[in-house]
Amino acid sequence: MELELVPCPGCSRHVRADAGACPFCGVPCAQGAPGVSWRRVGVGVLLAVAASATLNACYGAPPCPQSDPRCSMDYNRDAQSDGSQDR
Repeated sequence: MELELVPCPGCSRHVRADAGACPFCGVPCAQGAPGVSWRRVGVGVLLAVAASATLNACYGAPPCPQSDPRCSMDYNRDAQSDGSQDR
């Protein structure tokens, strides 16, 4: 049987998860000290994904360098369409 230890909310020393009160400082532990709040982790992940999607929508991917043969952008077509090419 494995014993689970959690930090005490009063003194931060490790106590058994099933302890009713900390044996060191006497602070009541409601079924042990709370561990990681998965709701807060979920909200943090959701905010990170939303920020990433917003930045991608606003700025998009960086353009390919002209020297890259795999680049799908036609730089000559773009230069002709804006009128900056001399005829």
